[in-house]
Amino acid sequence: MGVELDIHDFFQLIRRLEKKASLFYRRASDMSPDQVCRDLFDDLAKMESDHEQVFEGIGHHMAGRRLARGADRYAKHWPAIAGRMLSDLDASLARKFSGRRAREDILRAAMDFEKETIVFFSGLKEMIPFKPDKQEIDRVIREEVGHIISLGGQLASGR
Repeated sequence: MGVELDIHDFFQLIRRLEKKASLFYRRASDMSPDQVCRDLFDDLAKMESDHEQVFEGIGHHMAGRRLARGADRYAKHWPAIAGRMLSDLDASLARKFSGRRAREDILRAAMDFEKETIVFFSGLKEMIPFKPDKQEIDRVIREEVGHIISLGGQLASGR
């Protein structure tokens, strides 16, 4: 007997994750001492907001539909994983922005979160039965990889 995953609630959780990521980047921008980092964080905040809209669309498309064949065995775990990621991001927001933090700490926290997001979205893609939705998730994953490259470039530059 498979576990029924409430698709609507699940995609709401994913959208919350993207909204929190956008908030993380907006706060990072506000705290950043240099314009290059502020611009990067502002761009990333916008992209995370765009991702929220992508997942809203996929959630609407998936409403009332079933997950891909074989996804039931994973479905019961994904909401808990997304919830943990939200908790971790909340904790990171509280720690990183409770006082003056090193620029490197913020960049590393952002990179770690982006890595987790890529793994999460890669698994999510396997649960989605519709090719256009999978392609949208692939696009988001590529953008998240780009986020890591941009963040890593800032970390390496030491500015």
